[in-house]
Amino acid sequence: MTIQRPLPDPQKVEQTNARLREVCQQFDALNELLDRAIVQVEADIRRHRRTTGRFERST
Repeated sequence: MTIQRPLPDPQKVEQTNARLREVCQQFDALNELLDRAIVQVEADIRRHRRTTGRFERST
């Protein structure tokens, strides 16, 4: 015998979906921010390696 659960309230389902969409948008924004930070850090590392290498070779 299968227990049938009542269908959820459509308004509640829509509210939950709206909250999930909002959370997904926040995660997307956070991912974009982290991607930009990673690009900046990688650029700083490359720049630092170039300048460090020049300094060490010249001494």
